[in-house]
Amino acid sequence: MAMWDADIEIDVGIAHTAIIGQFPEFAVEQPTVLGEGWDNLCVVYPSGIAFRFPRRKTAIALIGVEVAVLPLIAPRLPLPIPVPVYSGAPGPAYPHPFSGYRLLPGETMDRAPIRDPADGAEVLGAFLGCLHRLDPRTLPLPGDHIHRKDPERIRERFVDRWNAIPSVEQARWGTVLPAWVHETATTVKPTEKACVVHGDLYPRHVLVQEGVVAGVIDWGDVHLGHPAMDLSLMVTGFDAEHWPGFLRAYGQPISEEDLRHARLRASMYGAALLAYGLDTSDDAIAACGRKILDRVVR
Repeated sequence: MAMWDADIEIDVGIAHTAIIGQFPEFAVEQPTVLGEGWDNLCVVYPSGIAFRFPRRKTAIALIGVEVAVLPLIAPRLPLPIPVPVYSGAPGPAYPHPFSGYRLLPGETMDRAPIRDPADGAEVLGAFLGCLHRLDPRTLPLPGDHIHRKDPERIRERFVDRWNAIPSVEQARWGTVLPAWVHETATTVKPTEKACVVHGDLYPRHVLVQEGVVAGVIDWGDVHLGHPAMDLSLMVTGFDAEHWPGFLRAYGQPISEEDLRHARLRASMYGAALLAYGLDTSDDAIAACGRKILDRVVR
């Protein structure tokens, strides 16, 4: 069993049964699978409503966080984010909560490149600056209860995913990459900053429409956490030449240690996306993972 395999039974048929059991207006439509990620299955109806169902037990509580937080922050952000319009309760067909959103237009950034990366970096840098300046006291946010910030935890997750990558792929970076991750994880000293963070931000959670950044999705990990958890998007999404523009648009001082921390976080994403993409034959996300690891050790 791979680390990203589901531990909750859910498919499009179960999802449809659960939905029409609580929202019968959808009985006249047939859903299709919009996406199946590590934590959730997402189905979409022709009327433009997408429902997310946890496919892993660790994701169950995250649905409730989205329902509570997203309607409060959406009006304060400069890019569209999904806002729950349906909140499904556990039932006979599916014994866990689920939620429905009006589908945002666009494709994910790993599949639909940004036409002008310099502009895209500035747009997303400004978006994160706005998000990180929100007053967390006004929001029902969880804390970082699973220690996402911990450099050693990040290193361990990198190693787990790196070891799942075939040696022929690992040869692209040799020993340089794992050595950099180990050295950084054991020496980096991130600040004690805490702010509202998306918590799981990488190119598959950014929407692009007609070459322009169009939205930010998948907010189940939103929490009160360290800004480097989101600033890793600078590395996962853009080549180094665009990092200065990203940081200028972010508009807040960032220490060199926090930037190292963000790159360390990016290394974990790169290894995870490459391993996942190879295992699931998802060429787009595997290519995204390779790009990220190239940037980490540029």
